[in-house]
Order: sequence, then C-alpha cells, then structure tokens
Amino acid sequence: MKKVLLLALCFLISTTCAFTELEQSDFDKIQSIIDKSVEKVEKSIEKSEKQIKEYIDLKIDTLDAKLSGKIEGLDGRLNQLFALVIALIALIAVAVGIPHILVARQGKEIQSLNQRIEALQQEIDAMRHEMNERNISTS
Repeated sequence: MKKVLLLALCFLISTTCAFTELEQSDFDKIQSIIDKSVEKVEKSIEKSEKQIKEYIDLKIDTLDAKLSGKIEGLDGRLNQLFALVIALIALIAVAVGIPHILVARQGKEIQSLNQRIEALQQEIDAMRHEMNERNISTS
C-alpha cells in the first residue's frame, strides 16, 4: 500500500504543469492547430466531393450510353415490327381483295352472259314465232 501511495505522490508531483493557467499564446497555438485541422478536413471533404461527383458523372455517362444503345435497338425493332404490320395488312388486303375482284368480274361476266342468253332466247322465240306463222300460212 505504501508503494501505491508513493507512486501516486510521484505522479502528482510530475503533473504540476497541468495545474498552471493557459496564456493567450497557448490559446493562439490551439486555435492555429484547430484552424489547420479544419482546413485539412475541408480540403479532404472537397476532394471527396470532387471524387464522388466524378464517379456519379461517370456512372451517369455510362448509363446514358447503355440506355441510348438500348433505345436505338428498340427503335430498330419497332421499325421492323411496323414494316411487318404494314406487310401483313397488305397481304390481308391482297388476300381479300383479289378474290373479291375476281368474284365481281365473274359476276359481271355472268350478268353479260345472262343478257346474251336472254337476247338469244328472245331471238329464238321470235324465230319460232315466225316459223309458226310461216307454217300456219303455208298450210
């Protein structure tokens, strides 16, 4: 116990400068140290901000390039799909239109033939009538 007391007394004697008062020069030195530390921290923060901004700009540029490529690819695909839809519409129009045109043409031909048949039928009837009149007049 005596050794601990003696050791504590030695520490108290060696720390007498801790009980002295701070002078203005001490405050100035402390302020200077704090100012230097603040400057270092500010520079470090500015450097970090620049690095972060550069990193973000790089990522944005990378994403922009990727998205531009994908958008161009989609644009090409949409153009292909549009052309395909137009081709399909044209094919449907041809597939429906040609038979319709053919049927209409055949209908006109049939109507024309029916008119000719009717005209011929009338001629035949007229000839029969004429033949009947001749047969009646000769008998």
